[in-house]
Amino acid sequence: TPVVIGHLPSEAENCIREQAKSKQSLVYDAIRTTHRFTANGLPATDLKGQYQQLNIKTALIAIEALQLKFKVDDQNSLAALKSVKKLSGLRGRWERLNQDPRYIYDVAHNAEGLELNLARLKDKNKSCCFVLGFVNDKDLEKIVALFPTDALYFFVKPLIPRGLDAESCRQTFLEHGIKGRACKTLSSALKQAAKAIKTQASEMVYIGGSNFIVADLLLLEQRNKLSI
Repeated sequence: TPVVIGHLPSEAENCIREQAKSKQSLVYDAIRTTHRFTANGLPATDLKGQYQQLNIKTALIAIEALQLKFKVDDQNSLAALKSVKKLSGLRGRWERLNQDPRYIYDVAHNAEGLELNLARLKDKNKSCCFVLGFVNDKDLEKIVALFPTDALYFFVKPLIPRGLDAESCRQTFLEHGIKGRACKTLSSALKQAAKAIKTQASEMVYIGGSNFIVADLLLLEQRNKLSI
């Protein structure tokens, strides 16, 4: 069975390579391999977010691995990249809820993805407040250090058993010099963020930290219960 390695921490990559070697599996290195589609830049995609640059390369190399048993037409691959959301129903890749003020939600949940998103927010040179929720097995210490200390924060527990309690999240951020509010529900967090935008001149709201927070947000949207 072929193994495709994308962007990973070195410890994870080494472990996967060792397992692949023990199984005598062919390894495809998506990050260090130049694909014929990427020689002059990455193909277009409807997915937003800087980390898609890495994901596209991994997907293209995975298609190459599939070619060992299945014929995948190049034009079909390029067309699919332009319509990922329509074809798969994938949501939460740097999507907007509204334009003014701008609400961005994204499913980045690890340090690597969040670091890219925060850099993009910084590039926009706009003041931002954050509505965040995480799962309780996340290495939050590593993640907290990425966030700015001068922003407004509203913490909420994702609606799953593994969701990290909002107060515990607030305490962890506070230990790193970041103040925020623990909210009982996502609706409450969004209402407080909306109020903060009006009274404290923040220009953007970023909603994320977990796939599950975005799922909770989309459920509110589906039920027409968003208050922003």
